Amino acid sequence: MVASPNPEPTPDFDEIVSGVPRISAWQAVWEETREALNVVQPRGWTPEEIGRHAWDALPEQEREQAFDLLLYTWWSLMGQFDAARQAHTGQAGEQA
Repeated sequence: MVASPNPEPTPDFDEIVSGVPRISAWQAVWEETREALNVVQPRGWTPEEIGRHAWDALPEQEREQAFDLLLYTWWSLMGQFDAARQAHTGQAGEQA
């Protein structure tokens, strides 16, 4: 087989991985811990158990970024909770 004189250009690495979701070290350790707890504790576990085991397994140099992600996630969820509560309260007031 002879190579083509004008081969098609190959996409560079960034283009290839652009559609692949990127996960943080914290997310990877969290999922790994959750899967391990499914095996060790098949009857169930709490998010706190996953979080504590994952935090302990996380390399020290990744903890600052993971902590920032935890705080941001908490803040985002509290905002969603507050919005849902306000919507529910507004609807309850209209029905009365």
